[in-house]
Amino acid sequence: MQIVRNNYKGFKPTFIAEKLYEEHHIKIGASTLRLWMMETGLWKKIRKTARHRTRRPKKSILEK
Repeated sequence: MQIVRNNYKGFKPTFIAEKLYEEHHIKIGASTLRLWMMETGLWKKIRKTARHRTRRPKKSILEK
């Protein structure tokens, strides 16, 4: 986590996992890295936003 703290602060876990493998030859999954980053406070869980569109109520067959 020292490498992540010093070199990749502010980047997303997927990018960091790729760079750790390319530059430091450390192979680690992005999901594992994400969990470790959340434990140390380097990453916060992001909530999904509400859907952009809302569904309309279905019309009756008899309506036109």
